[in-house]
Amino acid sequence: MRRPVLLLTLLSALLAAALAAVPPPADPDTRAAAVVAQLRPDERTILTVGVMALPFADPAPIPPDAVIGAGFVPGIPRLHVPPLRETDASLGIAWVLGSRHDGATALPSGLAQGATWNTELMRAGGAMIGSEARAKGFNVLLAGGMNLMCDPRNGRTFEYLGEDPLHSGLMAGAAVSGIQSMHVISTVKHYALKGQETGRKVASSNISDAAARFTVTNSGAVAGQEIAQLYLLAAPQGERRRLLGWVKLALRPGESKPAEITIDRRLLADFDSRAQRWHLAAGRYTLAAGPSSAELPLKLQLQLRAAEFGR
Repeated sequence: MRRPVLLLTLLSALLAAALAAVPPPADPDTRAAAVVAQLRPDERTILTVGVMALPFADPAPIPPDAVIGAGFVPGIPRLHVPPLRETDASLGIAWVLGSRHDGATALPSGLAQGATWNTELMRAGGAMIGSEARAKGFNVLLAGGMNLMCDPRNGRTFEYLGEDPLHSGLMAGAAVSGIQSMHVISTVKHYALKGQETGRKVASSNISDAAARFTVTNSGAVAGQEIAQLYLLAAPQGERRRLLGWVKLALRPGESKPAEITIDRRLLADFDSRAQRWHLAAGRYTLAAGPSSAELPLKLQLQLRAAEFGR
């Protein structure tokens, strides 16, 4: 009488073993979509809420499975989704006022790293930070600092690599590659709405209608992407090279697209720290556009009147 029960048990065991032997899809997007499809509404909400896991920054208690750092998002154990344990880390794992009672290796400033023009060195530095992060229990680094140096009041210029978007992109990309080679997630920051650190909670970036417009053509035989850049080359005070803005365009072979770059008038002016005001000198300004700071075939001269304005 026990034979059918034993047979059923054996078939169940074989089925379970067969399912366990099936490897998960290799494509991360496919695996993520499969998890999302199984999430309940309450679990979706859990994944959209996080806390700053710092004893001095958030009144809420630090979750027991968090690591003291910049952020914590709970996981979904039922679906084997791990929690996100985040730390600031562009130049090394953040010390957070010694709250973890540990230390970390500090890299030189981002400005010094950017001056090397060495992507392999950036990748090695990223791998070092990634390995230390993993050893401390973090799996997300708020790293890849690549804000462009466009505002003297930024307050975190030391953390970034330069003012050229191509240079910053290559260098920060190499650092992110090194971090993620240690199986640690890395962001790229600050992606938007972070033009300056000083007064970051009250600053207002008011964009005017002034813009430079030109056409970009893909003269090659393959599709690609181009970053059109606009620079100030000369002002009434003398020669100067300053990035005014950029735009990224995707182009098919032979395709032309209009490019428009809005110019922040502060980038044409000088800042008076005592008066806390900007001064735009009257005279002739030379602007140039091209694919990089070393290749600027389009040039334009503007005659501007003197102006003074606040922040």
